[in-house]
Amino acid sequence: MRAIALAAAICVGMSFSGVAAAREWTDPAGRLRFDAPNGWTTTQERGATPSDTFTYVISGTANNECHFLAQPNAGTASASVDAVRRAAQEPARFNTEFWTTTLNGIASVFPGNSATVNSTTMETDGRWPIQRAEATSPRRPVHAALQLRPGSDLITLCMSYDGSDPVELYNNVIRSVGHPNDAAFEAAATPAAPIPTPAPTN
Repeated sequence: MRAIALAAAICVGMSFSGVAAAREWTDPAGRLRFDAPNGWTTTQERGATPSDTFTYVISGTANNECHFLAQPNAGTASASVDAVRRAAQEPARFNTEFWTTTLNGIASVFPGNSATVNSTTMETDGRWPIQRAEATSPRRPVHAALQLRPGSDLITLCMSYDGSDPVELYNNVIRSVGHPNDAAFEAAATPAAPIPTPAPTN
C-alpha cells in the first residue's frame, strides 16, 4: 500500500476476494467501520488521537487501495434517521457539481482541484442509500461513494496503480462501509411498512 498523507479535509454539505474473506476494521474513535479484504493492510492516517475531528484511513495492497474518510456533519447531527435517509436519496443533491466540489476537497487524491466526474449513480438495495461517482484523477480512475448518517458523512475512494481495476472487489468494500452506531440508528428508524396481503379472489 502506498501511504498518502491527508492534505485536506472536506465538509460535505447537507443544510479477487469477497466479503466472506474480509476482516472488519472499526475506528477506535467510533466514526467508521468497513470490511478490509484478506491481505490488505490498513493504516489510520487521522482520527487516532483525541484532537482529531475526523477519521482518515487507507487500506489496500501495493497496487489496489481504498481511502476512507469519516467526518462530522453538524447539519445532520440533530436529524432523524428517516430524514437522513430521505436526504441521501435526493438525486438533485448529489449531482456532478456536488461531486466535483467534494472530490476536489480531498487533495491527497485530487491535487490542485483536478477531479473530473464522469458519471453519478445511486444504490438503494441496502438499508442505507449509497451515492456513487465514477471520477478521474490526474493519474487514474477513482471509484467514489458517499453515505450519510446522523451527524456523519462516510466517503470511500477506491483506485488502482497499475492494470485493470478489480471493480467487484471495490464494490464489496464500498458496500461494507458503515457506522459503528448503525444498530442504534436502525432501532430509531421507522419500521418498514408491511407488504399488504392480496385480497382473496373468487
